[in-house]
Amino acid sequence: ALLDAAPMALGQGSDGWPAVAHASGRYLVAWRRDAGANGEIVSARVGSDGTVDDAPARVLAVGAQTGPLVGSDGSQFLVAWGGASDTGYGTDVYATTVGADGQNRSPKALPHPVSDQANAVAAWGGESFLLVWESAATGPRAVVAQRLDASGTLIGEPKVLSRQGSYNELPSVVSYDGGYFVTWREKSDIACSRQATRVGRDGQPIDAAPTRLGACTGDRDPALAAGGATVAIAGDTNDATLQVHWVDAAASEISLRPVTLLDEPGASHFVNDIAFNGEELMVLYSRQEPGKGGALRALRAAANGAAIDGAGVTVTEGGGIYARLAFGDGTFLVVWRGASDGIINSRRLDERGTPLGEAKVSLAEPRNGDSLLLPRVVFDGAAFAVSWERRYFEERDDVQGTLVWPSGEVTHPGGVTLIAGAHNQVALGSALASDGQQRTLVSATIFDPGLSNGANRVQLVFASHVDALDRGCTCGLDGAAPVPSLGWWLLCVAFVASRWRARARRRRRDQANAAAPPRKFSRR
Repeated sequence: ALLDAAPMALGQGSDGWPAVAHASGRYLVAWRRDAGANGEIVSARVGSDGTVDDAPARVLAVGAQTGPLVGSDGSQFLVAWGGASDTGYGTDVYATTVGADGQNRSPKALPHPVSDQANAVAAWGGESFLLVWESAATGPRAVVAQRLDASGTLIGEPKVLSRQGSYNELPSVVSYDGGYFVTWREKSDIACSRQATRVGRDGQPIDAAPTRLGACTGDRDPALAAGGATVAIAGDTNDATLQVHWVDAAASEISLRPVTLLDEPGASHFVNDIAFNGEELMVLYSRQEPGKGGALRALRAAANGAAIDGAGVTVTEGGGIYARLAFGDGTFLVVWRGASDGIINSRRLDERGTPLGEAKVSLAEPRNGDSLLLPRVVFDGAAFAVSWERRYFEERDDVQGTLVWPSGEVTHPGGVTLIAGAHNQVALGSALASDGQQRTLVSATIFDPGLSNGANRVQLVFASHVDALDRGCTCGLDGAAPVPSLGWWLLCVAFVASRWRARARRRRRDQANAAAPPRKFSRR
């Protein structure tokens, strides 16, 4: 039943984009108000009995370009909105806290070292994540690293790892006992090489300068894995030999020790991913032989680098695309995209590489002409978090995900959306990292037309399947996410804001097309 005989008027005729939250027995309503060439974010408190405490409304900020979102921790409010960046380029997300008394607690821009960037990867180091990405903010594309704690709060300042003035791309990162091991490509007009450096647990570079690992091979970043102080690197070559390079990351300098696991003339091998199960390394690779088709296979290598079980075991016949591997609770989980049917599949192996169960398990299938791409997997301490990208026909990419338990149970068949794209917003790749406490950091590169001339921005979301959230943010793998701190809540608010703006853009596009003649293809 309605408690008020008539709606209460809080704003003016030019006001819109309202948002509301409850704390300390009162509601805070915030909205955007047109103010000439700029906009204002204003707010008013409303009591449970309908009494308006703030008349006229309080102005929280000027120059706002997008409407606000409001959250609460039960005692105070958090208001976030989009506005022009202090750098003069593109937009930033701003936020302020508002007390139960309605007072504004000094708005400021959220730290955005990840704006205008691409290809972010992350690793958990026991106390913090290290996020690594490509940045074009200060000249040629650089590789930059930033620590985040388990709640998503940025720690310290971002560090440039690559050489000044060089062009760099496709970073990879793994955590070892002494810190983080980072690799990337350094390119020039005449050459391409793989570079590596080490970063300490405090986020400071260990090496004075990057180390050249060798010439680039293939067209993607190599696979990395760490066990203790040993780092394994498997290149993306496609030839008769299957090779892994070993690095003692605790040594004074980075030095490679190559070991050949297979040498089969007439066949070709391509390493998809690698993972340690403790003392042994599992190598997931694709094998092709003329006239005999292909297969996705897995083999073990000992700590000294030697292959343990010959050519290994077959995971699936016919091969797979974008195959990935993770280990947890005595089980490996392999995920891949079917080469012919485009289905995201999985299969479990025990710690010795023996397949568990009689067949692969389908996690998600294409529908209505869309396609599935780039599966990723990480063990979060209890279950395997799996993500992939669903590409809709000429519309958008969504990063979706599910949970696969070591027992084989799939929590969300078909997946749920973790990061939503929009028209002309294409996710260029996602990455996963977990703190081992059932929380996973999901990153994806999204095209943001709001930035100067349109640019890519790395978007971060924490996903969880443990804690419930009842404040309107559905960031988790099961529609829920934890809120352990203000830092995490800010990330969550930024994520919801991006989804809200994407829906607004689609709504305006649909309204503009409503009177147009029917098109041959329509969104389904």
